[in-house]
This record gives sequence, structure tokens and C-alpha cells, in this order.
Amino acid sequence: MSRKQQPATRQGDEKTLLHLNALLNAIQYLDDIIKLAGDKEITPSLITTHQLPPLDAKYGMNELRRHFQQLSQEKPQEPQAKGGPLPNYLKTCQIFKKLLETRVRVDWFTVRVDEKIHSADDYYQVIPFGCAFSIIAAKLYANYTNNQDMEVCNVDDDFLVKVDHGNYGGLQTEQVVVMKGESFTSSAGARDTFRMGRVCYNCLQEKPQGYRNIHECLRDFILIGLNCRVYNKTQEALSTLGKDLIMESLSAFQNEFKSNFSYATIATGTAQEAIDLVEQQIKHKKE
Repeated sequence: MSRKQQPATRQGDEKTLLHLNALLNAIQYLDDIIKLAGDKEITPSLITTHQLPPLDAKYGMNELRRHFQQLSQEKPQEPQAKGGPLPNYLKTCQIFKKLLETRVRVDWFTVRVDEKIHSADDYYQVIPFGCAFSIIAAKLYANYTNNQDMEVCNVDDDFLVKVDHGNYGGLQTEQVVVMKGESFTSSAGARDTFRMGRVCYNCLQEKPQGYRNIHECLRDFILIGLNCRVYNKTQEALSTLGKDLIMESLSAFQNEFKSNFSYATIATGTAQEAIDLVEQQIKHKKE
């Protein structure tokens, strides 16, 4: 009996080695493709010119074990800007990731609202200024790719409604942003804010500008929450979800940066107070 079992065991070992070699081969290939692509999207032409090499089951079990142990010990590296580290940009990216640890936020706030797709016909007539996590990620990626850090400065009290649409490029208008944002609505995908930003930035015909200062970025977080409160003022759960994002993002920026954040306080009152104050500022701005 034992003699008959030995060939089957050897065949099983050979099949396992083949599968493990194939897996390692695929991992190494993907690593090469990502390095070749750099900051750009992985395109079909790149795959065509750099195809998966033929499988060569060259590693034995001990060598395979060593390779996979090395892979398991590797830690993901925080992206560094091309010209060197950008301290305020990196701090903001960490705040962003922390805010995305709440799954329900990912579900509601990752994708830019499309009035037809999301059955919200009057959305952009009601809210102050449309924003979403995918929009923030794309603008942060613009900071990265342009080697642009964010300034720590003071701003006017009506800063919240002084939004320059031109700085957002196609993020507010191009339909592809909605589709790309949808692909990051899983909690795991959303926490990869760098990849989210790269994908949403690269899909645009009209590229956005990066954030010039920390307040522009905080304002977008606040606007996401404020839009939720304004549009859903009769739905307590959603209104609370928006307010929680406002309070947590404001607290995170206050703890990280020394600056004046008084302009943000109008978004922290009751839903109706926030709506009234924002409408007053918008009206004053138009006058």
C-alpha cells in the first residue's frame, strides 16, 4: 500500500510546486508592470509590450517559502512626491485615511452625486457645492504629481462659500468621475486614497489643480458633510452622518495644524442653522 501511495504523493508535491511557482511568477510580473507604469494608468499597450513571461517552475519548496516570507514582511510605502516629501500633504493624507475607517461614510460619500443615477433631481440646486471623497483624492493626487505642498495660513470668515470651480477641472462635470468613484466604494478600496486619486485624476480630460492650502482641503470635507445635512435635513440619521464627518474632520485638522478655523463653525450648528448661515453667505457673496 505504501509503495502505491508514493507516486501520488510525488505528483501532488509537483503540482503544488507548479502552482506556487505560477503564483510567484504572477506577483513578480504585476510588480514589474506597476513599476513600469509609474504614476500613470496601466494601459493595454503596456500589457501587450510587456507580457506575462512563460512559467518556469524553477524554485523548490525552500526557495518558495523564503520568497513568500519576504513578501509577507513587506510594508506598503507612503507615496513620496517626486521632488521630495511634502509634510502637510502627507499629514492630510493620513487624516483622509482615518476618516475613511467609518464604512458608512464610504458608502455615502465616495462617489460624486449624479442627479439622474442617484435619483436626486434637485440636488445641485439645494446644496452649497458638490463634493465627494473621490474628488478630494483626485485633488490630493494633483498635489502629489505637481510636487505641490499645502500652505498653512489664515483665511476669511466667509471662506466656506468662496469656492473656485475652475480649480476642480472636470471633477464636477465629467461623467467618468462618477463611474471611477463607484469602483472604490468598498471599504478596502476607499482606504487606498492614493490609488483612488490616481485613477480619478488620470481619467479626466480637464485636470484639477491641487490644494493650495490646508483649508481648501478641509473645506471639501466639510462641504461633503454640509451637503448631506442640507439635502437630508428631514432624515435624522443622514443629517447626523454629515455632522459627524464635519466635526471629526475639523477636529483632525485643528489637532494637526496651527491655524484659524473659525470659518468652519457655521457648519457645526443644527441643520437649519447651518443651512440659514450658508444661504446668507451665498446671498452676500452674490451681492
